[in-house]
Amino acid sequence: MSEGPVQVRHEDGVAWVTIDRPPVNALDFPSYAAIAEALHQAARDGARCAVLGTAGKHFIAGHDRGEFGDAGPAERRRRFAGSRASFAAVGEVEIPVIAAIKGACLGSGVVIASRCDVRLADPTATFGFPELDLGVLGGARHLMEIAPEGLTKLMFYTGRKVGADRLLAAGALDAVFPAADFDREVATIATEVAARPAALLRKAKEVLYLGRSLPVDAGYWLEQQETLALLEDALEDGEDR
Repeated sequence: MSEGPVQVRHEDGVAWVTIDRPPVNALDFPSYAAIAEALHQAARDGARCAVLGTAGKHFIAGHDRGEFGDAGPAERRRRFAGSRASFAAVGEVEIPVIAAIKGACLGSGVVIASRCDVRLADPTATFGFPELDLGVLGGARHLMEIAPEGLTKLMFYTGRKVGADRLLAAGALDAVFPAADFDREVATIATEVAARPAALLRKAKEVLYLGRSLPVDAGYWLEQQETLALLEDALEDGEDR
């Protein structure tokens, strides 16, 4: 188990990446880079799946408000560029990443969850954007990747928080499990993913990541080309033996 605000534990092919920044896991700019690096390091260390969760009652309650006003223009631009790179890096992790969401998931928490491959929540999870109340913008475009545009705008313009059941119905979450069963259900799904061959999982992640920006036919063509390569590699391995 690593130490610090982002901790990692490996078990049976699953990397359990835990954010622990009391009291509500509001993040600062260095935390974004630490999350991305922990996920990429888990892949380098041989994990076949990662679960991104948090200590305490909340997932990520947005950004640490104190950081918006403690720097000059040049430093703010540098920090913003770093956060963009970190969020993109979460989506580029070579292995499947599962977000395990409880409690408040606000602002940057929604962004990070949206970059994960699978989003699981318990009934306490609430989602929202307090950005306009803070006089800032950011994150709505990420939510539009997984939720309807109208719901995203409603949340962003009003600051209203939306419960897990509503986001599940909108397709932005993949499952909501009872609180008493949540940890067990997350572990079951992560274990099922990690049971697949490592190389095949990485290739599947690559194809799905690239294919989402392609038309259907082009995406299917990409899948077929990678399948042909996998079959040819398997044939060559058989001949070598």
